[in-house]
Amino acid sequence: MSLISKILNFLLTGSGYFALFFRVFLFFFIYILNLVIVNGILNDSGLKGIPFTIALVVIITPLIFLEVYIFWVKILKRPWKTIGVNINSKTPINYLKGFLLSVIFFAFIFGIQMALGFVKIESFAWNRADYSDSLLNLIDTLIRYLALGFGEEIAFRGFIYQDFKTKFKLSPTILLTGIFFSLSHFSTSWEFIISGIVATAFWVLLRIYSDSLWSSIGFHFGWDAIQGSILGLVSYKMADYHSLIYISQSGPKWFVGEAPGIEGGAIYIFTFFVFSLVLIQLMNRNSDNYNPKKTSTS
Repeated sequence: MSLISKILNFLLTGSGYFALFFRVFLFFFIYILNLVIVNGILNDSGLKGIPFTIALVVIITPLIFLEVYIFWVKILKRPWKTIGVNINSKTPINYLKGFLLSVIFFAFIFGIQMALGFVKIESFAWNRADYSDSLLNLIDTLIRYLALGFGEEIAFRGFIYQDFKTKFKLSPTILLTGIFFSLSHFSTSWEFIISGIVATAFWVLLRIYSDSLWSSIGFHFGWDAIQGSILGLVSYKMADYHSLIYISQSGPKWFVGEAPGIEGGAIYIFTFFVFSLVLIQLMNRNSDNYNPKKTSTS
């Protein structure tokens, strides 16, 4: 084996901290590079709307899956089942549980904002002249969010979380995973980074609680779809966003969030924190069944 091969083998498969961070940074770089290149090619292609989204999903999703598989199975020689996306009889149940939890999550956020007078329902899509635009947007975004939930979860709460977990305890693992997740959205605002870390804590705890990444994937889809396609809680004071419910938003930006990362609002961070505490309490009741080092196989 040549010197270059030995160095690459050390950096890609080593168990030390330096090799770990090199590997995660390389994975992250390739992940972002794929997104930038594919988006650039499709933007230049002239595709728009649903055809653009379908092309994006068909190309990006397999690339992310393949990247995770190559790093985890081919390079690190680790069992694929530990990523947590094996398909079995529990898969649809775990996915549905995650999705339903996202419904409760947004009912909580929407209810608080309405009670405080920060959200007002203006109209519904089916009562508007531009109903067809809302319907097309719904189809477009649902396709996108189905793929997005899978891609981001398998990359961040799958590979990156699992790799960091080999060297760090749960809290620093969540912190590091959350930072990478936030940066992948090209946002450096401290509010969005904090939100990304708190959201990652919840998604990781949900994965541990359900012993499956599919619960997190289902929640992630519901998070994006309900927030964007249904409620229109996408951007602070954003006008003419096509969703099923048309709303007007107000309130302090630090509380309700601001575009493009409305999740940086204190209401989102608080809700993720509360839901995380609930999961911790549920796991503490049956502490023997929940171990952060336990392998996810469902």
